[in-house]
Amino acid sequence: METCKEDKLKIRAFTLAEVLITLGVIGVVAAMTLPTVINQYNKIVTVTRLQKSYTVFSQAIKMAEVKYGPAREWPDWNDAEIILDKYIIPELNGAKKYGKVSNERRAMCYDASQKTHNSGTDLASPYIWMNNGWYIDSPFFARATASVRLNDSSCIGLNPTVGTGGQGYYVFIDINGSNSPNVAGEDLFFFIINEKSQLVPLGMEKPYAQISGTNSHGTCNRKAAKGLSPGMYCAARIMSDGWRMKY
Repeated sequence: METCKEDKLKIRAFTLAEVLITLGVIGVVAAMTLPTVINQYNKIVTVTRLQKSYTVFSQAIKMAEVKYGPAREWPDWNDAEIILDKYIIPELNGAKKYGKVSNERRAMCYDASQKTHNSGTDLASPYIWMNNGWYIDSPFFARATASVRLNDSSCIGLNPTVGTGGQGYYVFIDINGSNSPNVAGEDLFFFIINEKSQLVPLGMEKPYAQISGTNSHGTCNRKAAKGLSPGMYCAARIMSDGWRMKY
């Protein structure tokens, strides 16, 4: 009877072949799912950083308005450096100001070590439009964009001479400064200070189909045609999607 009990307690060991097969299956599953997991994580990080920079800059504007009145009524909008120096930077802890850019190659928060797209050509620029390789000159080419680097290394640019035709003053948020990829809709996002002195995503007033489709200028869609400046409305799309990155 004792021998039978011992036989029942014996556990069958896996063979080496079975272990290798199991590990192989696990490896295949991991290889299939890991890129998706990493991609989703990166999207969450992007949105979190964007939301933080947007909140910080919005609060700085509101605090400056307590001292100087509604932002759109400030008398110094002809010079982005004055706006940053006088109104915004005093409300930002540890921020560093950068002067107005000289050309699109220097864009904003210029760093001499920053890599440019299409390096060595006349089209060299730190930034490109979403998923098509076309470099971004406007609005940086206007020699009016000044910028400020926050203490988390994000960079915020201001160009008061562009988009003033009833739209507002342009604000550009680069969530990771001079670090790559420097692509519209991936780490560069566009906002305006509208007629109500509110910081809002560029294109927020447009229909969702227009900010997410493939045929509209500025649309947040990687399949959009090259000439449409795709990525300009990505902040609007993210906010419309409940602060989620669905592209």
